[in-house]
Amino acid sequence: MYKKAAKLKLRFESTRGLLTVEDLWDLPLTNANGFSLDAVARNVNRQLKTSEEENFVAVKDDMATLLELKLNIVKDAIADKLAAIKDADARIEKKARREKILSALARKEEDALESMSADELKKMLEE
Repeated sequence: MYKKAAKLKLRFESTRGLLTVEDLWDLPLTNANGFSLDAVARNVNRQLKTSEEENFVAVKDDMATLLELKLNIVKDAIADKLAAIKDADARIEKKARREKILSALARKEEDALESMSADELKKMLEE
């Protein structure tokens, strides 16, 4: 898919001009000003639907095939970004859980020290 896009030198329309395939990974998923992967995907999808509506007799033309390729690339970029967000959220959650466990372990160790007798504590200090 990407090899074909590179050979065809695909460009994607955006509110700030044409974008290369590489540029897609720099876009945010959504943005209020319309400069986002979502906006690019909607634009390509709109073009694809328009091209399908205009052609009733002929088999898929080259433009529709090209637009499908573009849409698949944008969808892949979106899926990649969503997966990265999910992974980051999982790492944050795992880190928070680890910190909570370490905190609980520290409290348990402190409680264990507090419950020791004076002789046991003196013996520990000598070691």
